[in-house]
Amino acid sequence: YEACKRVLGNESRLTMMALNLVSRAHMLKGEWKEAAIAGETALEYLKLEQHWNGGNLAIMQRVAYAYGMLKQFEKSRRMYLTCVEILDSSRGKGSKEAALVMAKFTDFEPTIRDPIWRKKEGILLRKEALRRMEEAFGKTDLRTSHCMGRLAESYWLHALFRSARRIQEEQVDNLVNHFGEDHWATIDAKANLARTRMWIA
Repeated sequence: YEACKRVLGNESRLTMMALNLVSRAHMLKGEWKEAAIAGETALEYLKLEQHWNGGNLAIMQRVAYAYGMLKQFEKSRRMYLTCVEILDSSRGKGSKEAALVMAKFTDFEPTIRDPIWRKKEGILLRKEALRRMEEAFGKTDLRTSHCMGRLAESYWLHALFRSARRIQEEQVDNLVNHFGEDHWATIDAKANLARTRMWIA
């Protein structure tokens, strides 16, 4: 990156791509602040090109993830949803790419500590993620099943245990029918369903 800056200057695309690699390196080391700063600097330059490709959107998702790890949840949420909007407009609302980004956003563990997930908005976001995944990949896809589990978790956080149970029962049925009783995803889903039934009891 320093060599690119010296030879090509700050405004070169190659310099920004080198900075993107710096951001990735910080990310792999768990240095979230440095990853976010470097990634966002690269992203701001690439935005000027008005060309959103898979690489640029991957940078946006990485920066969003880093902000989530820094507990800057509003920034993280805004970047993830911006990424979904860009994919909706460029690839279509039913695109697999947009569905995967939405699922990735609503699956992000640290955001569970974000107050939004204890509000109804969290349920609506996970419902939308599940709808997109079902449309793009079908109900039998493991990633779709995972989204079902996350939606059930949102209901559980609101003490809406019967709603959570209904989703978990459907999830378990789907997994048993398509992957069998002994599949790891089936075992996990059954454990979550048992927990919910215990709370109801």
